[in-house]
Amino acid sequence: WDQASEAHESSACELRAASEVLEKAREAQDKGQSDVADFWNQGAKQHQLSAANYEKQVEAILAYNKEENIRWKKAARANQASATILEDTVKALEKAGEAQEKGQNNLADLWRQSAKQHHLSAVNCSKHAEAILAYNEEEATRWFKVADANGASAVGLEEAVKALEKAEEAQDKGQCDLADLWNQSAKQHQFLAANYNNLAEAMLANNKEEVNRWEEVAEESACQLGEATEALEKAKEAEEKGQNNLADLWRQCVNHHLLSEVNYSKLAEAILAHNEEEATRWYKVAQANESSAVKLKETVKALEKAEEAQEKGENDLANLWRQCANQYQLAAANYEKQVAAILVNNEEENTHWERAAEANEIEADKLEKGAEKLMQ
Repeated sequence: WDQASEAHESSACELRAASEVLEKAREAQDKGQSDVADFWNQGAKQHQLSAANYEKQVEAILAYNKEENIRWKKAARANQASATILEDTVKALEKAGEAQEKGQNNLADLWRQSAKQHHLSAVNCSKHAEAILAYNEEEATRWFKVADANGASAVGLEEAVKALEKAEEAQDKGQCDLADLWNQSAKQHQFLAANYNNLAEAMLANNKEEVNRWEEVAEESACQLGEATEALEKAKEAEEKGQNNLADLWRQCVNHHLLSEVNYSKLAEAILAHNEEEATRWYKVAQANESSAVKLKETVKALEKAEEAQEKGENDLANLWRQCANQYQLAAANYEKQVAAILVNNEEENTHWERAAEANEIEADKLEKGAEKLMQ
């Protein structure tokens, strides 16, 4: 009975939401915003479908039909998700309008693209619900994944907007190098959004080979961009504290993560072209750029520990951490040289610089353990 009561309450909530959304549709129509009104009306319909499905769930619960109970609940939630995403569509359109009024045409365009992807996601969530009700699990899974890819594309475009805004902010402060990195980040977020769109299209075409490739590259690209954004924030913090050496290391780190993101995209293109040799090459380049970024982060950590030890008057410990930082920085530089060797297909140099970087890492690890022992 508790479960039936909960489902009945969920249905009532969805009907209230439908009523509220229909009111927003009327307001938009009165303002001459037909496109916005249409999205609100679509949202109201999804809330109503969700409410009806929750009521069907109540019937299944009372009939002690567990399988049907689960099915109607899943369908109700899919319609509910569609309605929520349609609200995101409207928000993106509103942001586009605000940007347009400020003369920020590039931002307005990105918000409009985001609204389009949100809308596609909402439509596909609705199809997910329909497939569930048709007992077609395979199609239900496919529509869920397509909707998810569209949603990820929308998020990528919105992250591009944020990056461009931060670029402008940095430019106003005279932080030209940071502004440049934010602009690069914005470009790569747009590329990531395109990758997720390609993934959605491959799923719609039931092209399993392309789905696997775009899925992999989108995940790797998202990871690298996330790391790059975090490093950019660190660079900004260090610069504001006057820690120019650390800020420079963080900027280098950002650059390698952005390069790695580009490399993963080229890897996907090579795989789709069935060019195994090129695919292997871009994978190695992406990995080397990522390794360089990781070692630069380790460099920063070691330098921060050296400064901390120095402030406490622990000179021997500070010296060990500085030596450790030096080895990590050398490793990062050697991975960068490995990238250059791979790009010109020089296998001998590739192996040489990779081994050199690994030797630096081993030495850094020894120094780090020595420092930690001294701290005990």
